[in-house]
Amino acid sequence: MVWAEEAIAFGEGSSEEMSTPRSPFPPTLSLPTGEFQQLSRGRERGRQVRARRPGQQGPTSSSVRTETTPSTESDPWAWILRSQRSFALAVANRAVNLTEGFPYISLCGSYPPQSCIFSQLLNMGAAMAAWICIIRYHQLRDLGAGKWFNLLILWTGLLCALGTSVVGNFQQKNQLPTHLTGAFFAFFVGNLYFWMQHLLFWWMKSLPQPGPPWIGPLRLGLCSLCTILMVTMVILHSWLLRSASAACEWAVAMLLFTLFGLFAVDFSGLDGCTLTLRPGPSLSSPPASPLSLQIPL
Repeated sequence: MVWAEEAIAFGEGSSEEMSTPRSPFPPTLSLPTGEFQQLSRGRERGRQVRARRPGQQGPTSSSVRTETTPSTESDPWAWILRSQRSFALAVANRAVNLTEGFPYISLCGSYPPQSCIFSQLLNMGAAMAAWICIIRYHQLRDLGAGKWFNLLILWTGLLCALGTSVVGNFQQKNQLPTHLTGAFFAFFVGNLYFWMQHLLFWWMKSLPQPGPPWIGPLRLGLCSLCTILMVTMVILHSWLLRSASAACEWAVAMLLFTLFGLFAVDFSGLDGCTLTLRPGPSLSSPPASPLSLQIPL
């Protein structure tokens, strides 16, 4: 009897299903109104927690609002370095967290969009540094400096400019060995360039030294301080004192910019720069004309 009643019920259900037109769309899950609102509130709460998660590295989503924390606004280092646009962008989109420590220069330019500005500024700075080194080479040549030592100074300065461009184009998170090589040329070889400049003026007393008499001691002091800070930077980095090492790195960069800027005293007596082309030695015999290739059609 039981199986007969079940068969009758199944037959009635089948007839109802056959009489009712079937929808071409898949069945949907319907929830009561209270459960649906509770599920929506849970998803919204999860988004807010992910958006407020501290210490988030890398580029954030466009739906996440970037708000500056009170600790970042009250940090004096952040206010001093606001003039650096790449640093400000790195702090704004939370690629750099000042509450975890003072960042390296390379860390501020590792993620877009500040990495684009970082690369552009360093490329422009490298081109200007190379041009300054070339003008300085011609000026020292006209003043009677030795050719071999003057060429050595020139190539040292050009290596410094090349290293600056490499640092900007090969970010730390993309090509770390290439980035560190460029940083070595930019910092250590750049400091060597100014030491060689000072050594040249100490060696050749006949070279004129324009400007006030304290320019020479100022350059000597800046070169010495730059060397001390670079050695300290390497030692602090090996001791895992990254914030102090990063502060030394920023100080070294500012000192190198200052030393390049002091060349304005030496260039103050120049009216301009002229580019001239000298013809090469004439050839003994005219070059042979190239053979014409004839292809039969």
